[in-house]
Amino acid sequence: MTTNDEAAPPHLEPWEVFRREKDGEPMRHGGSVMAPDAELAVHYARELYGRRQESDRLWIVRRADIVELSDPDLLQPPLDRSFKKPGGYVMRDKLAEARERAGTTKPRGGSR
Repeated sequence: MTTNDEAAPPHLEPWEVFRREKDGEPMRHGGSVMAPDAELAVHYARELYGRRQESDRLWIVRRADIVELSDPDLLQPPLDRSFKKPGGYVMRDKLAEARERAGTTKPRGGSR
């Protein structure tokens, strides 16, 4: 026989855990825990990612609170910044092209 006084099972929700192994390193996603509230999420994260001192810092974030940015127009910068990416154009090459157009050349064999 059930009554209204009986508590319903708690609603579990996912919490994402970010961890840092040593001071000076970046935070990295460690995994997730299922918990009904922030207090238990912290407890579970501490048990899973901190009990053997493998983490020096933890961030526990409710998954529902994470804002996702997936619009490609918002992720693409309006200016060409390919020079900042590996494999992008190299300033040395641009300078060599400009010197060729100007008819000057960089002296070779100089000391550094």
